[in-house]
Amino acid sequence: MAPEIAKSLLDAAADLRDAVDGMQFQTAAYRYNPLRYAWEPYASYITKYGPGRAGRTLLVGMNPGPWGMAQTGVPFGDPVMVRAWMGIKGSVEPFDGAYKRVPVMGFASHRRERSGIRLYSWAKHRFG
Repeated sequence: MAPEIAKSLLDAAADLRDAVDGMQFQTAAYRYNPLRYAWEPYASYITKYGPGRAGRTLLVGMNPGPWGMAQTGVPFGDPVMVRAWMGIKGSVEPFDGAYKRVPVMGFASHRRERSGIRLYSWAKHRFG
């Protein structure tokens, strides 16, 4: 991938990460910002799978479930698929204020993200 494309995507993600940090919610008891605490694997995802690699599509977004991007930093990021098939590693730092029933364990999480399994199983079948 062209380095300038990766840099522009990472710059946009960093702007979003910083904007989310500044948001205030009256009714939300917990706020997760995986672009902050899982930046390293997210940056690896962008660099490795950004435009120019496998076509013209890059998945950007956060699965609202607690076991995908909340754990890995990768959209729809089932920990097993991200680590084993996508080859993405990186530091995921636990943070104060996480809901006790949904701890941030990163790639050590034993929970699977079903939508991530479906999505990346399709991509693995389609693209190898």
